[in-house]
Amino acid sequence: MSNDPIRDAIRNRTCLTAVYDNYVRYFCPYAVGRTAEGVPAVVAFQYEGGAKGGMASRGEWRMVLLHMLRDVRPNSDAWQCDPPRERVLVKLREIEVTAPT
Repeated sequence: MSNDPIRDAIRNRTCLTAVYDNYVRYFCPYAVGRTAEGVPAVVAFQYEGGAKGGMASRGEWRMVLLHMLRDVRPNSDAWQCDPPRERVLVKLREIEVTAPT
């Protein structure tokens, strides 16, 4: 999967729908980069959909490995996140793109 749909969504503050870990997820991608191990990943606010172990009713921040995302597509939902707290962003060691503030 190309990273371009993710980067475009971050730059344009567009929400996405995708399948990750066999769950449909609705999320606002905030930053894309690499983990400490060098694996491409995105920090995103998941506001709807499923997740292993459930999900908080108000949504939650997640780090998603890009190679595990399938069927990524924009949706028409409104952008639903403020910048994450520092502890969320530190999961990415190399940040390539972040959402405009």
